[in-house]
Order: sequence, then C-alpha cells, then structure tokens
Amino acid sequence: MEQPTLLSSKQSTGIPEADMYKKRLERSPHDASAWMGLLRVARSSNNDELLYAAYSSALAQYPSSGHLLATFVELELSRGNKSSAESIFNNNLFNVPSIELWQSYLGYVLKANVEAGVDVPPENRSTVMECFKLVLDNVGADREAGRIWIDYISFINSAQTHAPYEEQQRTDLLRETYQTAVSIPLLRVEEIWKSYDAFETRVDRMGAKQQLSKISPSYMTARTALREMSRFWDTIRATQSNTLPQPPTWTAREVEHLDAWKRYLKWEVSNPLRLGGPDAHKRVIYAYNQACMELWLYPEVWIEFAEYYTTIGQQSDALTKLQTASSVLPESLAVQFAYAETAEKMKQL
Repeated sequence: MEQPTLLSSKQSTGIPEADMYKKRLERSPHDASAWMGLLRVARSSNNDELLYAAYSSALAQYPSSGHLLATFVELELSRGNKSSAESIFNNNLFNVPSIELWQSYLGYVLKANVEAGVDVPPENRSTVMECFKLVLDNVGADREAGRIWIDYISFINSAQTHAPYEEQQRTDLLRETYQTAVSIPLLRVEEIWKSYDAFETRVDRMGAKQQLSKISPSYMTARTALREMSRFWDTIRATQSNTLPQPPTWTAREVEHLDAWKRYLKWEVSNPLRLGGPDAHKRVIYAYNQACMELWLYPEVWIEFAEYYTTIGQQSDALTKLQTASSVLPESLAVQFAYAETAEKMKQL
C-alpha cells in the first residue's frame, strides 16, 4: 500500500469536501465521522492519489479495523488490483481476526476457483476445501459464521462421486461438519440443525434418531449459549458509538460499552460450552482479540488479555500482546509497567 502523501502535507486535494475532512482530522486525528467522510469522498473521486493516501492514513490510524481492511480489499479487487488485494490478505488475515476480512478472502478464493453451473476441477476443489478449512479454523466459532458453515456444507455436498466409497467419504465428512457446526452458538445454528436432521433422515431414516440423539446435547448447549451470548452482544452493539476505535473519554455510554465487553469476556472465560482446555482457550482468545480490535485504545483490555494468557501458561503470548499494546498505547503507564513486569518475569523462567 502506498505511503500517504496528500494527507500528510498542507497541499490541497482539489476537492473542497476532502479538504474540509482533512482539516477536521488535523485538529482531531480520532474523528471517526471525518475519516469515514474522507474515505467516502475519496472513493467517489477520480483521484487515485487521494484514494490511496486516504486509505493508507486511515489504516495507519486504525490498523485493527477489519471493516476498513475488508472495504479496501474489495475496492482493490473491483479495480483489478489483484496483487494489492493479496498483499492485504497476506499482511493482515492472521493479525486482524476479523470475520469480515476472512469472508472477503473466502469470496476471493471462491471467485478464482468456482464457476457457476460448471463442475469444479479436482485441483480447484482441493484449493477451495483447504480455504474453507482455514477460514473456519480461524473464525468458525464466531457467532456470525453461520453463513460460512452453510456454504461449506453446500460445497461438500456438490462434489461428484463415482464410487460407493467416495459417496461414503462425502457422507462422513458432511456428518462431521454438521456435528461440529451445530455445537457452536451460531446465529443460524437452528437452521443448520434442521438441515442436519434432514440429511440424516435421507441417509438412513432408521438410524437418523440415533445419530441425532448423540449430538443433541451439544446442540442444546449451543442454543442456550447463543441466547445468553446474544444478551451481551445486544448491549455491546447498542452502546457502540463508532465503527472505528476511539480513545475513551469515559462518558456514561463508553463506560457501559466497556462493561458490556467485560461481562461478555467473563462469560467466555467461564466456559459455558463446557469445552476441553485447548478448545476453551481458543474461544476465549478469539473473544479477547475481538475486544482488542474494538477497544484498541483501552489499556485495561490489553492487560486483562495478557493476564489470561499467563493463567493458561502462555507467557510468551502474554509478552507479545503487551508488546503490541506498548506500541499502540506508548503513553499508558499501566501498559508500560505490565510489559516491563512480564518481560522481567520471563527472564526469570
């Protein structure tokens, strides 16, 4: 991505509205509405220099924004800038755990390998299958990942089989995928369960009840967890003031928003799905990463995340997280102290 030029100089963009937003951002670099306004004007202009400078500057200010990254990558793909889009994916997919960005990546791979109404060649099918697995491994537990699971099931089901053993392999993979998906508190978990019920009935009407009864407790736990989780997320979204991270000014709304996140994180740490250690840790780490993306400028969230890593014996990850926090919040004494203290403890191990 090109370095910002127009936004880092006093030079006029030649577009009065863009200049207005530039002036607002000079006065207040965290003015979210000014950033969004500038990006809107840049997208509608025919000025490539302004467009890239605006996105470069916005992402330098908000490197954790999956929404900005996904918007930019879709823009690049629409303009035919494949290498730029791939660079965004390579540099950010594993650093910014955003389901929106991962969905963009999945869409990119599907478009490159699947043509509507045409059988997918074996090598393309293998590429897409690996992509689905990668995406689901990283964001498949997100409550909004239901669409991805449904698309993955549909893609598995579309495979042509030419021998009984191939049909059995597909059936086994579909069953495994369904049973994994219905055990996750997804917004569309009930829809997936109904599809799974129909699948088992088609495979073996007599044996369907047995298969369904084995996984039913996990499904019921996921449904209950989804209802509980939705209450937390309803409050998180209702108290969210901006789509871009903002430094706290401790208004009543911001305090309520932070408290909603803390209550949700505490709930995830309590392991409501009754998962085994590694799977439970993975869910909590994903939740904390989501919190850090949104509460990027809140020191206590970073520190609590590092403390969680320490409690599960991942001290090096705790130090890495605090190192990132130290660069994001160089003026936070709490972050700098936690970083120094953790680094010192690491030396003693």
